[in-house]
Amino acid sequence: MHGRLKVKSTAQKEAERKKEEQEKLVKYKAARNRVFELRSNHDDELLKITTQLLIFNCECNTFWNIRKEFVSSKVASFRENDGNESDNIVGDNIELDKFFAQELAFTVQCLRKNPKAYAVWLYREYIMTLNPKSDWSHELVLCDEFLKLDERNFHCWDYRRVVLKHIPERKKELELQFTTSKIEDNFSNFSSWHYRTKLLCGEQRYIDCSWLSEKTARSEIELVFNALFTDPSDQSAWFYYRWMHGNNSCSKCSIVSTLVLRKFSSISILFSHYLSRQQLDPVKITLCSSPVDTPSSQGSLGGNDQESKNECLKVLDKLMSVDALRKRYYEDIRSDVTIECEILKRSSKGTSDSAVGDSEKKEDLSLRVQGLRLTQIRRLSPLLMLSYLDLSDNELESIGALKGFMNLKVLRLDRNMIRDLSPLSMCYSLTTFSADTNLVYSLKSLESLSECHS
Repeated sequence: MHGRLKVKSTAQKEAERKKEEQEKLVKYKAARNRVFELRSNHDDELLKITTQLLIFNCECNTFWNIRKEFVSSKVASFRENDGNESDNIVGDNIELDKFFAQELAFTVQCLRKNPKAYAVWLYREYIMTLNPKSDWSHELVLCDEFLKLDERNFHCWDYRRVVLKHIPERKKELELQFTTSKIEDNFSNFSSWHYRTKLLCGEQRYIDCSWLSEKTARSEIELVFNALFTDPSDQSAWFYYRWMHGNNSCSKCSIVSTLVLRKFSSISILFSHYLSRQQLDPVKITLCSSPVDTPSSQGSLGGNDQESKNECLKVLDKLMSVDALRKRYYEDIRSDVTIECEILKRSSKGTSDSAVGDSEKKEDLSLRVQGLRLTQIRRLSPLLMLSYLDLSDNELESIGALKGFMNLKVLRLDRNMIRDLSPLSMCYSLTTFSADTNLVYSLKSLESLSECHS
């Protein structure tokens, strides 16, 4: 109909595309053959043709290498005409400076089209190295520009390391701040994390974190912890965290943090000072055992589990000696394991006594955990049906876990450091209660327990 544009069919578009590609291919082959003809002559036409070919396909290493040959010959002729044949002597040849500037501008043009082309970055490095008057500080600005476009462009990060070798006065702290800003913008920036390892390890043959000072290691652990807690599913921070645990490439084997993998979970430990691997290995091995929650959830367990609990107690004692800053934290964990050990003993004894009647079992709902250095009793929370509980001679400051133990009849809390007894206000079955040598300041909360005998 009149006034309507004719829409080309898919077949027509495909035919036109193939025809256009065929024409480009013919021109490309003709230009390629011409480059090989001019290669030995170093004619100026060679520069023009390779420019066109590389704009079309900037990843062709062959054309870049031919261009390098031409540039090397061109620069040599410039210096020969100027009477300066040495590469290290800086001349005042304006034409040569202009030529270098054109080549650098050409690489920027190619990089804007494909910022991840190996050959372009290598050619730019070649031009910068060839020119003794190169402004390497300007290259940092160029890297900043391309990293704003893609902060994970590892080609640009690699080139930035090359640039820094030519700027020895650049302080490492400034580069660390730069990587920190990039990591904070995007935690999933593996290139930035890797670049950071290179900065921290300097010119060492091995990228080994065990060379770091304790202060530096602690700040790096804090940085990577922030990344892990923000996005636990991202791999980049985990790779860096794993690197922070050290490797065996160096004789100095000391660490400030470790990750213990367990069956259904993991434990991350940050120590208050450096530990040797000899101190750490038994800790990691023992913490791999997963403690049970309650006897009812696991039933009767064998001797192997009891042995692993006892071994865990030994390791926790060792942790308290080597990491005194977190002693109270380890004491609380030790209390958990100790209570679980006692529960396991009681559970094993109960199941082996098959001759005992149900009524007698019901009356024997007791637990004695006196004199075991307990600092907290949160593991007792599920055992609401206990009727007898002895917690004497421990280091308890709170009994909040006993709130709601309405079946409890006998409770002994002698020789602890308890101040508040209010959690016992709902223990209506309590008949016998002892809390000698504590820090209790009031018995008002126990007024409702009129039948209790202190």
